[in-house]
Order: sequence, then structure tokens, then C-alpha cells
Amino acid sequence: MDLSLKLVLEEIQKSKEEFGHRFVNLESARSTLDVATEKRLVALESGHTVLDPTVECRLSELESLHLEPIQSEQDLCVSALGAAITDLGNWRPETEVVVDDLRLEVSKLSKH
Repeated sequence: MDLSLKLVLEEIQKSKEEFGHRFVNLESARSTLDVATEKRLVALESGHTVLDPTVECRLSELESLHLEPIQSEQDLCVSALGAAITDLGNWRPETEVVVDDLRLEVSKLSKH
């Protein structure tokens, strides 16, 4: 084998090995960062397990609310909205008839 070719092949092999080492180091650094990040998250979460008394009081008040009055109000609003939609549905054909009559009258006037 030619000496220059052998040197080139050795250089290629050396660069491949260095390239592989970069990724090994990168992966180990990433796993170290993952562990450190996880530790910090656990520390943050454990530090906030005890709530402020005012927050606890407000949460208990919110949990004790009954939704029945709100539900009945919503039912009334939905019923009223349904009635309004029905009225509009009945009113539209009547309006379309009036508009058609007006168009007919205007077309008759424009012909004369």
C-alpha cells in the first residue's frame, strides 16, 4: 500500500475516533445536567407543599361552593336564548317575503 494513502487512512480513522469521543462526552454531560435539573425541580416542589393559610382558606371556600344556583341561572339563559332563536327563525321568512315584494315593486317601477 502506498505510504501517503496509509497516512490518509490513519488520519481519517483518528478523526472518526475523536468525533465519537465528542458525542460520548456530550451524552455524559447531558445526563449530568438532567440529574441536576431533576434535583432542583424536586427541591422546588417540596418547598411549596405547605400553602399559605389564606390560600388554604380560599381554596376551601371555592371547594364548598354549590353549583346548583349557577346551573339554574344557566338553564334560564339557555331557555331564553332558545326562545329568541325560535322567534328569529319565525320572523325571517316573513321578512324575506316583504323584501321580495319590495323587489317586485321596484322592478315594476324601474320598467316604467
